[in-house]
Amino acid sequence: MMALAACYLWAGCGRDHYQRSADKEVYGILGQRRGEILGKTNDSFNIKTPYSDRKPSDIPAPEILQQRMISAKRTMTLSEALKTAIARSPSYQSQKETVYLKALTLTLQRYNFTPQWASSVKPILTRNANGVYDQSVETDLSVSQLLKTGGTLTVSMLNDVLLFYSGGAPHNTTAFSATFVQPLLRGAGYKIVTENLTQAERDVVYQINTFARYEQTFALDIVTKYYLLLQQRDVIRNNYSTYKNLVLVRERAEAMGKDRLAAYQVDQAVQQELTSKSTYLASVQSYQDSLDRFKITLGLPVGTELVLDESPLDELRKMSLPSIELTEEQGHRIACQSRFDVQNEINKFEDSKRKIDFYADALKPDLNIIGHVELPQPNGYDYSRFDVGQYRAYGEVQLNLPLNRLPQRNDFRTSQINFEVELRTLALLLDNVRNSIQADLRALDEARKNYAIQQDALRIATRSLEGSVMLLQAGRIDMLNMLTAQSALLAAQNAFTGALLTYHTARWNLLSDLGIIRTDLDRFWLAEQPIPLPGAPPPAAAAAPAVPPPVQQRAAQVELIPPDKLFR
Repeated sequence: MMALAACYLWAGCGRDHYQRSADKEVYGILGQRRGEILGKTNDSFNIKTPYSDRKPSDIPAPEILQQRMISAKRTMTLSEALKTAIARSPSYQSQKETVYLKALTLTLQRYNFTPQWASSVKPILTRNANGVYDQSVETDLSVSQLLKTGGTLTVSMLNDVLLFYSGGAPHNTTAFSATFVQPLLRGAGYKIVTENLTQAERDVVYQINTFARYEQTFALDIVTKYYLLLQQRDVIRNNYSTYKNLVLVRERAEAMGKDRLAAYQVDQAVQQELTSKSTYLASVQSYQDSLDRFKITLGLPVGTELVLDESPLDELRKMSLPSIELTEEQGHRIACQSRFDVQNEINKFEDSKRKIDFYADALKPDLNIIGHVELPQPNGYDYSRFDVGQYRAYGEVQLNLPLNRLPQRNDFRTSQINFEVELRTLALLLDNVRNSIQADLRALDEARKNYAIQQDALRIATRSLEGSVMLLQAGRIDMLNMLTAQSALLAAQNAFTGALLTYHTARWNLLSDLGIIRTDLDRFWLAEQPIPLPGAPPPAAAAAPAVPPPVQQRAAQVELIPPDKLFR
């Protein structure tokens, strides 16, 4: 009957049961830990994909091929690009699955400290020399418990179902036994016994922190790539506008070449038009290649015809350049307090200290206390004559001297070296963080100054071209001067847009390196991101601000540090 019950239980616990059981436990762990670490009480973290509820056998390869062959036109805003990337990006999904798997590992470590039930069914058929057959079905039910002191308690029950119900010949057997083993030296103590559990718990925290950091950098990467695509579109428009202007210049030059311009000046106009046309075609191809790579980043089929929204670039043009008043030392302190990767590395450094004690414990002798009790049944499995008084118990002390500890010695020495590796890793990370903050602050300052320079350069290039056209018509300059002015205007237009995006990208990178960028805000790339200065209460991040007037700093006001002072 127990065998039938076991078969029935196995049949009811199919694949779906085990999947649901794993998901329930893992999501429970992650929900609790993410709430404690990130304050996300209504967390909807999961690793489900469109294929998760389907059997692998029902997903043929041609279906995947057909999906990647889809061609459709789709208009996408920056906000929609972020949502699409989170939902479909392969790299984002892989990061979530890594978090899940780390929590799944923790469930095993927790399971090791729960009662371990086991059962078996063993049919036996024997034949003696007289040709007499003996048959039995032995069932074994046992449970063991690992204690956090290092001790292990095991209880086992043995039963011959067939003999009990058929009245066969009795077997001399032990129906019940219990064994307790408690180490006193090696493997004893709460900290040693629970080390793997402790590490698994901490590893889940580390992975949650890693994913939270990844979410920040991932969102920023999507925004930056979107804006770079818009910049390329702006370059294409400038290149095309320049090409059309040069077509008019060439036509005017050909008309003037009949009596007012030398032939070589007409050729210069033709050559400049051809060069401009080639530049335009190259910029189009570069944009299309970048757009295809962006589709892959979003997880979209490359055949999708993606149309981007232009408004984010217009919004940047209308707003001022938000300044960040921060010293290098303040930035370093903020990053050390706010960045998840820095906190992880600090905690891993503490782990490496703990590992030395853990592996040192393995060098000790084995000294175990063992207690055992059993109920032998001389009359076999006849429970009508079951005699509890027929128990047998004994205790012993077992000592194993550490005569061979070479593997343990190597593990211990490795842990000491790993500690120093972690020490250097932490120090290097802190140095790199400070270096990043320094570089970000310098880049932000340079980008602000360069924006003012390019703003003036664009105004001057526009005025210069207008004057060159009038002077050429008056015959006071040659064609080369006018073409040079046209090229300067194109360069100034592209450089001005580039300077604008360079400043905002530098600002976003600084906020990211500080670890305080709030990518969960609506349109976070436009939102004010307050800096929580050390010693001051952290202000709440504001939503996207109203558009302020554009920056008015003149290039002439940008002060340059002479090399003599710079290299002191």
